[in-house]
Amino acid sequence: MCSKVNKQIPHYCAPTSPFSLSYDGRAPRLAHPPPDRGQGPHLTVSRVSASLTQPVLTPAHTGLYECRVDFFRSPTHVNLVNLTVIEPPSSVAIVDNHAGASSRGRLLGPYPEGSQLTLSCLVTGGIPTPNILWQRDGSEIKIEAVESSEQKVTRSDLKVSALPRSWNNANVTCSAWNSDLTHPISASVTIHMYLSASSVVVQGTAATVSGQLASLQCWARGSTPPATLSWAINGQPLHPHREESSITEGVSTSEVEVKVTPADNGAVVSCSAINPAVDTIKPPTNTTKLVVYYPPTVSVEFGLSIEVKRLKEGDDVYLRCKVSANPPPDKITWFHEDRPVLPNRTRGIIMSGDSLALQKVDRHMAGQYRCAASNHLANATSRPLPLKLAYKPVCMMPSTTTYFIYDQPINVTCHIASHPPATRIDWYWNSGNDIISLQPTSSIPETMTRRPPPLSSDWDRSWARLSVRPSKHQEDRQLSCWANNIMGRQEMPCRFFIRVAQTPAPVSSCRLANITASSVSLTCVRPPHPQPGTTQYFAEVTCRLPFSYICFSQRYINRISFLHITDSSIS
Repeated sequence: MCSKVNKQIPHYCAPTSPFSLSYDGRAPRLAHPPPDRGQGPHLTVSRVSASLTQPVLTPAHTGLYECRVDFFRSPTHVNLVNLTVIEPPSSVAIVDNHAGASSRGRLLGPYPEGSQLTLSCLVTGGIPTPNILWQRDGSEIKIEAVESSEQKVTRSDLKVSALPRSWNNANVTCSAWNSDLTHPISASVTIHMYLSASSVVVQGTAATVSGQLASLQCWARGSTPPATLSWAINGQPLHPHREESSITEGVSTSEVEVKVTPADNGAVVSCSAINPAVDTIKPPTNTTKLVVYYPPTVSVEFGLSIEVKRLKEGDDVYLRCKVSANPPPDKITWFHEDRPVLPNRTRGIIMSGDSLALQKVDRHMAGQYRCAASNHLANATSRPLPLKLAYKPVCMMPSTTTYFIYDQPINVTCHIASHPPATRIDWYWNSGNDIISLQPTSSIPETMTRRPPPLSSDWDRSWARLSVRPSKHQEDRQLSCWANNIMGRQEMPCRFFIRVAQTPAPVSSCRLANITASSVSLTCVRPPHPQPGTTQYFAEVTCRLPFSYICFSQRYINRISFLHITDSSIS
């Protein structure tokens, strides 16, 4: 605007731009008017002021304008006016640099959860350079820098290094403005994402008996698209007896039935929610533990410090009853040779939990040991565990055995128990120094009818047989046998009393009595003897004609068998 200081004095306004407008007060006309008065600037002069009007401003009109007034008698007045023309931005677009998608579709993605997101806001036009503001659901997002290009496009980059799931369906807006005189222009996009499950829940039956079916359920929520559920047991794929899967309102459900065994007790069962659109090494997973009830399985083993092959009398032996059961066994019972073992500290028998301690064992403690355990499902007994103790040979027969010798040689047998088996058995007569050594036989002869005492069900038995001839002096003698093994010599020998037996005198005055259809009695008078009871008499029935048919009658023979011996006679 050019204002007139003295209306009597002519003045004009002229900008510093290439064109100028002037007014000569001496003649009411314009000097050098613009070519197009309709679109170009024009000067309006009144008695009080003069104004310069530009109908349509463009950035080209920006500049410094000069208003100068010349007077006839006064100095010239000059005023400068700086005109700034603001050009608002013309358009805004949001572009995904990697995918090449733009905001024209209003939907960007889908993006996997945790992926990197880079969006560019491209603002076309605008003088001065526009300001750019990023917002997510109405909240400002801080960015690092704004870049401009030479094609009158201003760019601002929004970078998210790991896209969180909270950005799913978020509305992202980019606004641009360069003056408070105009309203901002903006562009908005909606972020669509592929999401892993936000929660995975696994449930199952509290406890299942071995051999039955355990039911397990798994739910997964928050996955986009809905997740596929995968089962595993102890890190290995689970092969269920039955499986049912469904998807309802975005919730994935899977129910399986598994036939359990004792080995499954405590097994970790996992359910993983796998989103095929999300490339992840560890999908969301939840776990549960199986509880399996099963009857006991029992075994007996030696303690870790026991050298089984070197056990001997006097050692301490520790046995452990190894029980696998759920619930744990109510009690544990020990057996030795099928007889219950009771705690006895005096004898060195100590029980504690699943352990049995035998202190300073002797050969009577050798044998088969078992243990039994029970819970509410069943009772179980282990297989026997043999306990073998190395010990010196001992005699298996009574302390002294009596043999009678007549006019023929007799065989005297020495029975030995030892572990390891005896390597040599020595015989000697108490009346002499001669020693007879024999190699033992490691078995029991058929002539042995007396069962050994129940020291062990797996004895190492040895025996040796010595042929004894009648003595020339017809006198009683004593004979002993000693056995040896790697543990040493037998401490107490097996003793034998060899007595000379006289030929028994015959009986007399025999007669038949009490003859019935079912029995007959034979009565005889015993001859005098210095030691009554040392001689045994036997009755023998022979058949003679004409009663031979009676002998061949089985019924009659059975009746004859009722004959018996009394102290005073033979019947």
